[in-house]
Amino acid sequence: MREEYPRPDFKRNDWINLNGEWEFEIDTSNTGIEKGYHLYSKKFKEKIIVPFCPESKLSGIENKDFMVSVWYKRKIEIPENWKDKRIFLNFGGVDFLINIWINGRYVGNHIGGYTSFKFDITDFLERENIIVVNAYDDNRTHLQPCGKQSTKYHSYGCCYTSKSDRNMADSLS
Repeated sequence: MREEYPRPDFKRNDWINLNGEWEFEIDTSNTGIEKGYHLYSKKFKEKIIVPFCPESKLSGIENKDFMVSVWYKRKIEIPENWKDKRIFLNFGGVDFLINIWINGRYVGNHIGGYTSFKFDITDFLERENIIVVNAYDDNRTHLQPCGKQSTKYHSYGCCYTSKSDRNMADSLS
């Protein structure tokens, strides 16, 4: 597990670092909901190291092809001393559309690529919990910002090959 504090400018005493190993699934046909990927009982085929994007070698995936929809899953335990506190799931930024489920219940979504955001997940939590995250990013449609990410398989002009900014959850607090 990577121990660095994700937001030194907002340091807090009670937090859990969510970097590390997560279950991972590439959803090539974007049919994960129909296949039940959002349900916490569904097993994913691969493991990924967060906070690295699936295109990077450090993630353990290193898939350079287009991945329109990807799924992450992780079990977490909430400390007993957090019982009467509001608990937030914090993200540094996920490109482009993200949906969250906890224990099979839909929490919400966020649209955008480069801004941090958080969800108050207090009302979804039990002692042990399964977080499921879907990140959807199809920059080939030209319907969303894509910066200098190539919409072709290879780099061209000033655009570079597929590399996502689907970095995952920073922490719980």
